[in-house]
Amino acid sequence: MSRDDWTFCPWDGSQSLSRQDWPALDAGKLTLDAPDVHLQVFRESRLAARASLWTGFQADGPATGMIGHYAAESLEAGRALLQAACRRLRDAGCARVIGPIDGSTWKPYRLVSDAGSEAPFLLEPINPHAWNQHFLESGFGVLASYHSALSVNPAPDPKMPAVRARLSASGVSTRAADPARLDAELAAIHELALDSFSRNLLYSPLSRGDFLALYRPLLSRLPAGFTRIAEHQGQAVGFAFAAPDLLRPQNDTLIVKTVGVRRGRLYAGLGRLLAEELHELARRARLPRVIHALMHDDNVSAKTSAHTSTVIRRYALYSRLLPE
Repeated sequence: MSRDDWTFCPWDGSQSLSRQDWPALDAGKLTLDAPDVHLQVFRESRLAARASLWTGFQADGPATGMIGHYAAESLEAGRALLQAACRRLRDAGCARVIGPIDGSTWKPYRLVSDAGSEAPFLLEPINPHAWNQHFLESGFGVLASYHSALSVNPAPDPKMPAVRARLSASGVSTRAADPARLDAELAAIHELALDSFSRNLLYSPLSRGDFLALYRPLLSRLPAGFTRIAEHQGQAVGFAFAAPDLLRPQNDTLIVKTVGVRRGRLYAGLGRLLAEELHELARRARLPRVIHALMHDDNVSAKTSAHTSTVIRRYALYSRLLPE
């Protein structure tokens, strides 16, 4: 199919952004995520593919553009869109492009690359497997790999009493977040997250206002106790949050979504302790299944989880260099 078979146009506020078979995207989300342009591909007046583009991300290495809000009905439409997106990003001065990522790693990113046999769970990306091929056949390669892992009836970790005693002796304590002080709790978590995630791949800072707007709706709906905070000398030094899997009708699964700990030898083991507290909450709530979600294959929590869990899903993030 030739390039002339497609109609390319930036979104002007009038065209549809989504289709029933695609991840939802509306004008509000588009405004919040603030791409430089939202590009659409039509064939015979039918929306065939869409993506948003961001420029100007600067990390170690070349100037980088990002492709997010991605959806396409076919390989041909996806390739046409990705080729057009790469041309626009190259013309904007980018030497590398990464996708799919909705502007930053604080927002949705990655594609499910191996769905396994488990049904999709709350808070993970959902996409047709073919979208991976769209990127691969458009000159992209895998930049980073991730996975989610399932533990069934995880036993208490026998090392954690000693870890808790050591941390307690140093003045570190843990508690449930106070829902009556949600904004204050989130502000403390935000400051800590900026520190604990600063070495992550593609890290970029997020303002406190944007952080609250992103996480307040989610955390306000979680049952009491499923957001944990660790403190030392009056400052937050660790956090973890989890959510029951509301997509699973059996109501038997807890999803451990995010764990962050301040760097430093004093806090060694704190992330595992917070995860263990979430496991204990799952046992009390009679949730026998615990999913540790969306872990980078090489991070510490993934290596710890591997001893007691089974990988149920894999994800990929793609990149390619752009010609000069």
